[in-house]
Amino acid sequence: MGRSTAVKHPTTRTTRAGRIVRAGAVLVILGCAGLLGRMHRLAAAPPAGGGAKVLKGVEAMGYLVAQRQYDKARKFGYALIWRDLDQPEVMFLLGRALEGLKKNDEAATIYALLLRTLEDKADPRRYKPQAEARLKVLDVDHQRRKAKFIAAAAGRKFDSPQAVDDGWMLAARCDLFTPYCLGCWTLVGPRGRVPPDWIHNREGRLHRSGAKFIPAFDGRKGLLYTQSIKDKPHPEKYGSDGFHVEHLARLGGHPPQLTLTNFGGCCYLRIGVKAEGRVFELRVYVEGKRMFSQRIDSSRWWDLKVQLPQPAAAASRPADAGAAGGAATKPAQQQVIVEMVCPEDQPLSGNVWIDYADFFVN
Repeated sequence: MGRSTAVKHPTTRTTRAGRIVRAGAVLVILGCAGLLGRMHRLAAAPPAGGGAKVLKGVEAMGYLVAQRQYDKARKFGYALIWRDLDQPEVMFLLGRALEGLKKNDEAATIYALLLRTLEDKADPRRYKPQAEARLKVLDVDHQRRKAKFIAAAAGRKFDSPQAVDDGWMLAARCDLFTPYCLGCWTLVGPRGRVPPDWIHNREGRLHRSGAKFIPAFDGRKGLLYTQSIKDKPHPEKYGSDGFHVEHLARLGGHPPQLTLTNFGGCCYLRIGVKAEGRVFELRVYVEGKRMFSQRIDSSRWWDLKVQLPQPAAAASRPADAGAAGGAATKPAQQQVIVEMVCPEDQPLSGNVWIDYADFFVN
């Protein structure tokens, strides 16, 4: 099955992304097709010559950034990408607005996600090099922490779930879902018809891994939150089943995946997960071979230990061996895929809490 790089909620159209009306001294941002459940009225300078002009989508976003109305641009930008990440100009403008607010970590996340949406895709407006340039400025500390974590990978020992370093997230890669799919309600205002203290109304932000980051939940600290879906469409059960047809096509024909790299050549993957409500099946693959499978529910945290095959040796030539012509070997960087699959007896999709996923010698 071919892969589509568009990251949007099925049946969503970008033309529904809202608009701005400049009239007199009032700037009116109309909500995204009822997304926020209300109309946003924001103060702004009147347009030259009076009258009213309607600005929509990216044009409205560009106006807010040009006017340095960064807080309004942040709110509007997240509303625009709520169901559709496949908008590079909006994403870049959102990053610039966040930089204007001195939210540099948040801006770096948006630029990193922008680059993810442009993978294997034409970039006629050249947002990729612009985002890369901004990340070179913003990512110094991130890259330093990532390098330090990778350097310490060999020989890492597991003591307890609570002791696992959140550095594992720095090199993790989750399949992309929209803020809507990830329930990032903190970005657009609280979800109605649920208690105000609901975890997704209180906590959560986009993470450069592709998941949502939540600082604490159910006794654990530093978590990623993503989705599980079925591994094939079921039109016989759900009509056309457009949800799975579109998502599976976008993901390359497989359920949501978490991709990890065993930098230190350790023998074990340890992963702590929990379902949010609906059960899912966790599957672990190495080089296309399924190594482990476990049904996960919401009754408790599942702290799992998976033995891995020994990584293949990769030839290397250390500096001190060059003169003698000798060669040394080191473990190849083994890639491990964790799939989150909604089982046949469950509804269309579910949600997954990931407390940690890292490699250890024990």
